[in-house]
Amino acid sequence: MKTTTMKLRISILMVILAATVLSSCKSERKLTYYSDIYAEKPTTIYVAPINDRAARKPDKYEKDKAYNAEVNAASSYFLKTISQPLISQGYYVIGPLAAAQIAKNETRTYRQLVKTDLNSYSADYGVDAILFTTIHRWKEGNGTWTVYIEYVLRSTKTYAELMHTWVEATKVIFTDMKKDPVPMRADRLFAKRLDISVGAAERCILVNSVNNVVLKDLPISSSRRQFETDQHLGSNSAYLRVTYNETGEIESEPMSMEAFEDACFTK
Repeated sequence: MKTTTMKLRISILMVILAATVLSSCKSERKLTYYSDIYAEKPTTIYVAPINDRAARKPDKYEKDKAYNAEVNAASSYFLKTISQPLISQGYYVIGPLAAAQIAKNETRTYRQLVKTDLNSYSADYGVDAILFTTIHRWKEGNGTWTVYIEYVLRSTKTYAELMHTWVEATKVIFTDMKKDPVPMRADRLFAKRLDISVGAAERCILVNSVNNVVLKDLPISSSRRQFETDQHLGSNSAYLRVTYNETGEIESEPMSMEAFEDACFTK
């Protein structure tokens, strides 16, 4: 009898633990996670110049010019394509020429902008929110390429963080007998379309996928009649692990802050 009771208690404990784990991985509803966006109803977004902490300079890494070019091309493409998922959600994004002029007029540093008064952007340019992005690091190993990216969307009126997401994104890379990357068919087509190297295309596809995963999760803009129809859907987690797998499919799952920081800043 005691044995049966003990087994029952253990079974109940395991069910409780499993439920706890599942609930901790379950994302919040958009209404909760993006509450400030639903309240403020931003419609116009300015994408600030990328804070590329992973940029490689050819004069410093003279022996690895191809790698440097690929990484820098991916960063450039990241910024060029970041507007598309925002537009698909109904937001108006300040165009590249106007954005370049705004950036030229700004005298504050990136670090100052993510923490200080942004009222001038609202008053002078009609911007409701600014999207700040940082590429922290590129890492290679175990047949993969991994990039660590941070997104911050700040209100120009209340200065609140409307969204703050950290992403660890990995692409599976196949290699030949010489350990050189073997691109997928999609990589080759992408490279041909953009007239860039296949190596650069492989990285560009990865950062483009991350943009879509993060920014298409934002609530539909209040400029559209569908506004608030998505508020009961699940949202992304603040820390995400995104994988571009061997079949070209995108997978995403929550990750812990500790796991992200350990991989991005210490390993």
